[in-house]
Amino acid sequence: MATGVDTARADVVSAIARLEHSERNALEELRQTLCRFIGALRAGGASYESVVDIVRNLAAAPATPDGARTLHPSAREALVELSIHWCAEEYEREN
Repeated sequence: MATGVDTARADVVSAIARLEHSERNALEELRQTLCRFIGALRAGGASYESVVDIVRNLAAAPATPDGARTLHPSAREALVELSIHWCAEEYEREN
C-alpha cells in the first residue's frame, strides 16, 4: 500500500517528466509537488540533510527514458540547484 510519501514522490517524478517534455507550467507544478513531498518527508521524521539528498537525487535523474536527451545537462544541473533551493525554503518554512 502506498504511503503519503510514496504518492508525493510519484507526483514529483510525474512533474519532472512533464518538465522534460516542456509542458506548460511544469516548473511551477514541480515546485508545488516538491513542497508537498518535502512536507511528507519531514512529517515522517526525515532530517534536513536526508531530505536534501533525496530531492537532489530525484531532480538529477531523468524521469522518462528520453529525459536525459530532452533536458540538456546544464538545464538538469540548474534544476537540481533550484530544487534544492525550494527544498531549503520549504523545510525552513515548516519549522
